[in-house]
Amino acid sequence: MRKAIIPAFLLVLSGLVLGATVLREPLAEAASPFTNVIVGNDATNPIPVREQNTDANGNIKIHEQGTVPVSVGSPAAPPEPFTMTVRCTGNDDPTTCSANSADTVPPGKRFVVQTMSATGNAFGPARVSDFEVAVKTDGDFTNWPMLATEFQVGPTLTFSAAETRAVTLYVDGGSRISFHVSATSASTIDAELSLSGYLVLAAG
Repeated sequence: MRKAIIPAFLLVLSGLVLGATVLREPLAEAASPFTNVIVGNDATNPIPVREQNTDANGNIKIHEQGTVPVSVGSPAAPPEPFTMTVRCTGNDDPTTCSANSADTVPPGKRFVVQTMSATGNAFGPARVSDFEVAVKTDGDFTNWPMLATEFQVGPTLTFSAAETRAVTLYVDGGSRISFHVSATSASTIDAELSLSGYLVLAAG
């Protein structure tokens, strides 16, 4: 009986030693904790988030708060087309004729002259030699001479003209245009001046 117990005891002891030796490493690895965890969310399964920068009504706050004041000025008025004509007939002396425009530039406005031209005729052998325009700008008068050129000679009248010329001329509101015509010799003169441009509001 004793002989049978000893071999059985040795068999159990051997099994315990073998098991502790062979299975030690697998058991140790199984008992070690996880150190790296990766969670992936693609476009079909996004991570739910919640906006934190909101006001009491749940609206997302922005940098500017309240109502931003916007000042919109009135658009500039477009230029108002304007023309003036001055007619000079007769004689101031044997060889000249002078006249002022019947109308004035509207008060509170300024006439910006862009083009001007003149035509005239004289009786007999005389002819119109030149025209002169005088305007008032900022309280001072400015003269613009224009040389006349013959374009038709008749039995009793000689016609002359100054070609249309581009200018930049300012005429004060409330003032008139002055027109002066000269002839080569004593004669009755008939002439006309034409100015065209636009009106703007007078400064200040």
